[in-house]
Amino acid sequence: MKLPKLTPRLQKIYDILTPCETVCDIGTDHAYIPVCLCLNNKCKKAIASDIKKGPVERAKKTVSLYGAQTQVEVRLGGGLETVSVCEADAIIIAGMGGLLIAQILEESENIAKSAKELILQPMTAIAELREFLNKNGYTINEEHIVREEEKLYTIMKVSVGKDIPYTEAELYLGKAVIKNEHYEAYKISRLNKIDKQIAGLERSQNTQHRSRLNNLLSLKEMIENENQ
Repeated sequence: MKLPKLTPRLQKIYDILTPCETVCDIGTDHAYIPVCLCLNNKCKKAIASDIKKGPVERAKKTVSLYGAQTQVEVRLGGGLETVSVCEADAIIIAGMGGLLIAQILEESENIAKSAKELILQPMTAIAELREFLNKNGYTINEEHIVREEEKLYTIMKVSVGKDIPYTEAELYLGKAVIKNEHYEAYKISRLNKIDKQIAGLERSQNTQHRSRLNNLLSLKEMIENENQ
């Protein structure tokens, strides 16, 4: 039987995860990654966890369909509350907003930091997640940019350990990004977001916004001059 077909985003998560004993996939939905990891012997055991009953039921169906019941355990619960300290060697948190990912890591810091590796894929607030990680004892070792249909996704490979503080430009663009064929499009998309913020502040009559406007103009210049 063929294994579930992974989308480019999920495939990259699968590819960069270091082989390990036990992996935990938070917000697993269909449990495609845990099933593929275990049945391809990249991990011996997996915990597929989700806060909603619907995804948990879908995950159970996937596990049953591929005969992975002895390797993949499906659990219902929010964040990392379904996992014990040192239970997982690697933790995947993908498909959520960056602020929610940061909240999950903060609320269960002892569990998160007991893992050897975290694979994080924020949908929004990427710079804010980088800042949280940098200030809370994590190191982003790699960032990968993946295109899926018309969207670009950032996937982070993270370990526990204090990193050198990020500059504002590095928080916004990333300093551990693997520069592949999607990097320039990624850089342009980040600059477009800054341009929208600048345009909004330039229209504002609030003089208190002037400082933020100047910061954004400086940030835009730093990003445009990167590697030049």
